[in-house]
Amino acid sequence: MNNKVSIYIPAFNAEKTIEKSITSIKEQSINVNEIIVIDDNSNDNTKEIIKKFTDIKKISNKYNMG
Repeated sequence: MNNKVSIYIPAFNAEKTIEKSITSIKEQSINVNEIIVIDDNSNDNTKEIIKKFTDIKKISNKYNMG
């Protein structure tokens, strides 16, 4: 059986935690096929931190959806 694992991370103004969250997922013993971060129109440095990770998928909401 070929199982694929996707991790979705919702983020809003998560500059204090997003980098550690992504790094922690990558360091797990289970193989994660994709990490997807959904930025809910953050107004801090969340977007800039997410850009550091070129191997994850990013979705940016045009406005805060709560």
